[in-house]
Amino acid sequence: MIRVPATLALVLSVLGSPALLALDGQILRNDASPAADVTVSIAGENRSVRTDATGHFSITPDPRYPARLVVIDAGGTTSVHEIAATPSAPLEIVVGVTASETITVSGAAAAHIDAPPAAAADTLSPADLATLAPVHVADAVATIPGVGASDGGPSSVPSIRGLARGRTLMLLDGARVATERRAGSSAGFVNPFTLASIEIARGPGSVAYGSDALGGVIHLRSREPNASDPAIRFEVGVLTGGEEVRSLGTEIAFSAGDTGILFGAHGRDGDDGQDGDGNTVESSSFRDYGVAARASRVGSFGVLIAGLGIDRGRDLERPAPPDDPARTINPIEDSDRLTVALDAPGSRGWASFRLNGFAGRYRQTLDRTSPTATGGTVSSSDNESWDAAVRASGNRILGAARIETGIDVAARLGLEALLRDAVFDANGAIVSSVDSVAIESADRIDAGAFVSADLPLGARSWISAGLRGDTISAKNDGGPFGDRSDRDSAFSGHAAWTLRTGDALVTTLQLARGFRAPTLSDRYYRGPSGRGFVTGNPLLEPETTLQFDGSARWQRGGSSVAFFAYLYRLDDLIERYRQGTSFFFRNRGEAEIRGIEIEAEGRLGASLSARFSAAWSRGETRDDAKTALDDIAPPNARAELRWRRGASSLTGAISWFDDDPRPGPSEVNRDGFAAVDIAYTRQLTGALELRLVAENLTDATYYVSADSISALAPGRTFGATLAGRFAR
Repeated sequence: MIRVPATLALVLSVLGSPALLALDGQILRNDASPAADVTVSIAGENRSVRTDATGHFSITPDPRYPARLVVIDAGGTTSVHEIAATPSAPLEIVVGVTASETITVSGAAAAHIDAPPAAAADTLSPADLATLAPVHVADAVATIPGVGASDGGPSSVPSIRGLARGRTLMLLDGARVATERRAGSSAGFVNPFTLASIEIARGPGSVAYGSDALGGVIHLRSREPNASDPAIRFEVGVLTGGEEVRSLGTEIAFSAGDTGILFGAHGRDGDDGQDGDGNTVESSSFRDYGVAARASRVGSFGVLIAGLGIDRGRDLERPAPPDDPARTINPIEDSDRLTVALDAPGSRGWASFRLNGFAGRYRQTLDRTSPTATGGTVSSSDNESWDAAVRASGNRILGAARIETGIDVAARLGLEALLRDAVFDANGAIVSSVDSVAIESADRIDAGAFVSADLPLGARSWISAGLRGDTISAKNDGGPFGDRSDRDSAFSGHAAWTLRTGDALVTTLQLARGFRAPTLSDRYYRGPSGRGFVTGNPLLEPETTLQFDGSARWQRGGSSVAFFAYLYRLDDLIERYRQGTSFFFRNRGEAEIRGIEIEAEGRLGASLSARFSAAWSRGETRDDAKTALDDIAPPNARAELRWRRGASSLTGAISWFDDDPRPGPSEVNRDGFAAVDIAYTRQLTGALELRLVAENLTDATYYVSADSISALAPGRTFGATLAGRFAR
């Protein structure tokens, strides 16, 4: 694992030439003050830097021109700047702090995700989140082509390109959002009010992140304080109809010398809503609340950010279909997180250095109630663990090549899963109960090292490559499967060739290999889950992939079109299959997922812009039966118009999904549907903003997913939010 990166670096240094240029510049606010701790990235290239205390930045080597620079401040406000050719003098960019500057950056920009060249990248800014008014994270990302969601409600789990159930990695401020749910990470405790942005990279991310990133990465970024921009922010909102939710959030950001400090608190309360037929969506209520503290300091050492988040979810119900008498609820979902990040300037030949650390605690309880003629039964589980991670990376220039290398360690420690089976009578009184242990104590440590390189082949083409080696150790004490330990080793890699044709078109061909190791619960858990009784399999082997990606991006001025195609082959697929009300795991031969996606956006006039996206995919086993896979979305498209003039803006969107005639083994046929959403925003004063939304305006009736026990989606929903930001 050490010899391969060393050999790659040697080859690249021999091939490279010593002449490289840098793009130097300064970001200023509209009052001419320097904009410190602002992220500057290059659309279509996996590179980003932060400005120093004077607003200066340097990108080495410089971009391939013409280039689009994406500038994102600590609060998520985003602006895009077209650079036609190498500037003759240091670049100077002036940015404001108003919402009118915020745009959607599609197909090519996710500044805080390490992704290979052919990945499709999108960023949802605060303005996007305000327009979408998502109750849960999965609601927001489901508007991106190729991204789906399961279950619905607070337990809804997002996935990318059909690679669900632990194959899509979710990050929160650079830290993994881990869970022992078989469906994958939902981050149900995250309130979108707290986020500066949601970044999505569609495509293999195993070289940068190891296991769980086969489909891609979803990065949730909290707002960061800025010492030069103290402010008080609040939102109070209500949704009614299909969803019944009341919310309140507030943040105060101030400076203590050169350190920016932010304190925030938020809470929401949701009741059962209604589907498009006017019937109650059973078990769709929830409550959550949380507090956060973050600090940011910019100095000669770089940018240092530390954060503490404490979030509590209570009585998070799983939406149920009307004909399913069983009810599932998560009485408790707790997440405590301490994160530290350092973005430092380079020294001794290194261009930059980044360090991320994370320590946290996660707890989730579950009650699954099954009524009978004389009462019923309740199967309960209580899962708790400690998590820790550290990631260090640096990049440097060797000849004409840009090299990034690093180490990445993630651990889940002291996992325990306690069970209780109770019987209650017709009056709801507990008649008997039995306690047991599903997992007494289990640990998993994933240690990896990686290197990637970017080497120009001429003025208009370049190659990229990456390698990673991982060792995953898992240990279980007690429980149904007894004492045992397992160790897996895996290599990941990618190679890509990129060609620029003219000044507007960039195409990339990419080959990648990835892997996913079974979770502790996949192997060692035996007990209730949100959809039935699940039994792990300690003999599971890691699944591996061979992934082919192609992309073509065209952009000119304010218009862009991006096209993506992919073919993913999975070996030793870890499959969840169902027998009656019980679920089991097995390695199932080979499978294949293929698809295409398109995104386009542009201005239709001074006040009007449009965006369109579409996706088609298909997944099946590679045996003679060609059985369809679960979690593959039917053909779908979304068209959006945005109008803005003065203090008002209006957005209208229509989302369309075709019929799903090829359900997977745990799914049923699902009819197609179309849903219409409208959002209106009015800046009442310089500090106050009113937002009105109408979701599923046509009251369409459809299932949230193709799962055989999926609930109907919320019907027509109306919402209003009053938001305020009072700056010094």
